[in-house]
Formats: sequence, structure tokens, C-alpha cells
Amino acid sequence: MVGFKDKSLRVIVPIAVLVLILNALIPINAYRILNVSHAKTNHSRETIDKATNLLLAVVDAETGMHGYVLTNNQKFLEPYYAALAKLDSQRDELNILTANRPNSKKSFILLANRIDTSLEQIKKIITISEDSNSKLAIVMIRSGEGKTRMDLVRASVADLIKIENQQLQLEAKYESKVNLYSLLSLIFLTIFDMVMFAIAFRQLFKSLKTAKEIEQELNHLHRLSLKHSAQLKARNKIKDIQARLTDQLHSVLTPQEAYVAIERFCTYLFPDNSGTLFIRSNSKDYFQMMAQWGNSTYEDNGFNPEDCWASRSNNTHIYIAETETIACNHLSNLSQKATASTCIPISSSDEMIGILTLYSQPPHEGGLDEDTLEVANEVASQISLAIANLRLRENLKKSSIIDVLTGLYNRRYLDETFIREINRSQRLKESIGIIMLDIDHFKSFNDNYGHEAGDHVLHEVGVILNQACRANDLACRYGGEEFVIVLLNADLNTTVGRATVIQDQVKKKQFMYGGQPLPTVTVSMGISMFPSHGNKPDQLIRCADEALYKAKHNGRDRVEIAANSIELQQ
Repeated sequence: MVGFKDKSLRVIVPIAVLVLILNALIPINAYRILNVSHAKTNHSRETIDKATNLLLAVVDAETGMHGYVLTNNQKFLEPYYAALAKLDSQRDELNILTANRPNSKKSFILLANRIDTSLEQIKKIITISEDSNSKLAIVMIRSGEGKTRMDLVRASVADLIKIENQQLQLEAKYESKVNLYSLLSLIFLTIFDMVMFAIAFRQLFKSLKTAKEIEQELNHLHRLSLKHSAQLKARNKIKDIQARLTDQLHSVLTPQEAYVAIERFCTYLFPDNSGTLFIRSNSKDYFQMMAQWGNSTYEDNGFNPEDCWASRSNNTHIYIAETETIACNHLSNLSQKATASTCIPISSSDEMIGILTLYSQPPHEGGLDEDTLEVANEVASQISLAIANLRLRENLKKSSIIDVLTGLYNRRYLDETFIREINRSQRLKESIGIIMLDIDHFKSFNDNYGHEAGDHVLHEVGVILNQACRANDLACRYGGEEFVIVLLNADLNTTVGRATVIQDQVKKKQFMYGGQPLPTVTVSMGISMFPSHGNKPDQLIRCADEALYKAKHNGRDRVEIAANSIELQQ
């Protein structure tokens, strides 16, 4: 009987030990697989980032060309040459990143060819403009050929980003499967381990009468198994939260939405630490507080760049109390004293755009552990990519709705927005004033003083209109020397008053060009009102245009109201 028991133990114990080894190896293997997948994910994200930077460089080149052709100012070529200086290295980096991905490589080759074609056109226009043939250069710009080529470049970038996003989705699904299979394997092995050790316990209890020692050993092994399982679950939970943060940041439309998402998700990513996100201002002389979480709050709007060691060095700065490390000056603005802090720079394309700071307060005395620091660095990269994408999206949107010469909205934006504002005003029972403005004798002005002087006048009139409008009004260049101003929640008195002010400001403005004064510029204006003259954009524009024609017919430099309008109150 004793021999049977000893034989059983010789079989059971090795099996139990093997299961324990598997319990240890599964999390390690899962971690290795997830690291490989994470590397592929980072590769795709880096490819997307490089493709975006490449597009920005081409856009900078085209913008510099437009500015130079329109103004004949060599300063506008600085973005063009700066873009050329970066394009080759950026293209080489993207070529390396797509080398082992056939679909991405094919998309990159097409993108490179389209970039070369677009740059050749840009260079050709600049050369023509440098040869004192700016009119021909402007004609080439207005032909739309350059826009078509840029649209092809954007399409190629979008295709490449789409391919990489698909790869990101595949990796995310793969990581989910690895997590699931690892968890199921651990559960199965844990159950099997418990069964095997229960049998061994029974045999050892009967054979050796050392049940207490065996129980302690079993409990220890079991706790170790559960610890490994808990660590894997915690790691998987963090990865899942990071993935959801990435999805959220891909869906936001404004930086404010991104800051709300970052604040919410960081509360769960860093439960033991307070934190603050600072974003660098456009003037680059201030870091403004945009999001914060945890028990310790930041009691100021932000800090100056010299108040943070990470800002000075563009490297992560770690401070731990009662060590030789130095605390950043901005820590003095915390509601609770920090026992440790970690400031991580957030950069994009070698430009610092913000600082992510994590704080520790009692009872947590030390700095971040390695896993938390790794997560913090990954979150900083996620924030960097999200902010860069939002800024790119905002720049692309702005370039599509803003008239380059005047700085006002273009006709396309007016067509898209006007009907929405009419519907809103109809719900709120508010009136809208429409002013159509035309510069008097502008054709003769161009003939006598040249188109460059005419463009200067158009720009200055645009400045006057922009200053005369409220934040919610719409000032648009309608075409040529015609402008349309939409005054929201404005009655006829207000609209006429605003038109009179603009008329007076334009007449009093001393226009200068080439160091020489230009003749007095006057404008004629026609006014229509919603809902008095219609409830559709084309009706209101037509009525204002007819009133403008009447002003022209009656001697110019005057304001006329469309027929059948409500009477102007005395």
C-alpha cells in the first residue's frame, strides 16, 4: 500500500510542477507575443505619422509658392525651401517603414511619384514668377492643376493611412485573441494544478503526516499562480483602456474633446497617481493646463517653459523627494505637496507640443514603477499623434474655407453655412441682415494701378470687414471685388448701421501701395433681411444684389435696402 502511494506521488508531483512551470511560462509567452504585436502597432503608427508629416511638408511647399506668387515677397519662399529640406529625409524614412509591407510599399511608390509631380509643378510656377511673369504664374495657379495634383497626394496619403489603420485593427484583434487564450489557459491550468495538488496533499497527508507543510506549499504555489493571472489581467486591462483611448482620440473633432477623453481615461490608467496635461501655446512661451485628474489639483492656468526641467531638456524628468533629484518649479502650484513627479515631453515632428506630468502623494512615496512609466510614455505618444492629427485636420479645413487674399471666408463656406444659420434663426425667431458690398470702379482701378495694387486693396477691405463683424457674423468674399456679410440676430436698424460704419471706414482709409498713396476707395452696398426678403439663401442674396445694383445706379458710395423690406425705424 505504501509502495502504491509512493508511486502515485512520483507521478503526481512532477505533473504538478510541470503545470506550475506552464503557469509561469504562459504569461511570459503572452507578454512576448503582445510586445511583438505592440511593435507592429508602433510601426503602423509611426508610418501614419511619417505620411502625415510628408503631406504637411508638401502643403507647406505649395503654401509658400502661393504666398510668393501673390505677394512677390521672397519671405514666403521660406516654407517652400524648408519643406524641400525635409522631404528627402522624410521620404527615405517612409520608404524604410513600408519596405516589408507590399500594400504599403505600393501606396508609398504612388505617393512618391505624385509628390514629385506636384513639386515639379510648384517649382515651375515659382520659376515663372521669378522671371517677372507673375500673371502667368497666377493663371497657372487658378487653372486648378496644382490643386488636382495636391488632391492626388492627399488621396495617396489617405490610402496609406487606411492600409496602416487596417493593420492596427488586425493587431488589436490579434492581441484580444492572445489575451483570451492566455486567460483561458491560465484558468484551466490553475484548476488542473489545484486538482493535482489536492491529490498530492491527500497522499502526502496519509504517507508522511506532514499535511500542514504541504498545505502551506500548495497555498504558496496557488497564490503565485493567481498573482501571475492577476498581473496578466491587470496588464490586459491597461492595454484595453489604452486601445479605447486611441479609438476615442481618433474620433474627436476638437482639441477640447480630446482633453476631456484624456482626463477621463488617465483616471483609470493611473489610479495611484494624480496628473496634469499641459499644452504649449501657439506663441511657445507658455504651457497651459488642459486636463487633470486625481486628488492633487493644479491651482494655476499653467507655467512658463523655464519652470519645467523636461521642457528645458526635452527629456523625461523624474523627481523623488529626499534624493538628489531636483523638483520642477511648477510643482509649487499643486494643492497637495508631491513626494515624487514625472514630467514627460509630448513631441511631434521634433516639436514639443506639451508636457504630461504624473504626481505621487502619501502614502505613495516613490516614483513610477517600470510598467507605469512605460504606459505613461505610450499615452504621451498617443496624445502627440492625436494633437498632431487635429492640427493637421484644422489646417486642411481652414485652407478649404478661407480666402487666401482677404482672410475672409470663401463662397464655398457661405454656401455650406448660410442655410444652417437660416434654419437656426427660424427656430429662434431671430432676424438676419445680409449686406452685399462691391468696391466702386474696381476694374478701372486695376487698369490704372495694376492688379497687385488691386489685390492690396482687396486685402485691406477684408481686414476692415473682419474687424467690423462680431464673432458669430459671417464675412465672406463672394467673388472678385464683391463681399457678403451675414449679420446673425440683427434687425434692419443694426444692419444699416453696420453698413454705414463699414462705408465710412473704407472711405476714410488711406490705402498705400509701394510707398505711394492710392486714390480714395468707396464701396456700394445692398441690404436684404431674413425673413422679410425670403427664407432661402439664393433669395436673400438676389435681393441684396438687386439693392447693390440700385446703389450703383444711384451714384455709388451709398447703401440701398432691397424693395418690399420693413420700414427702417426712426
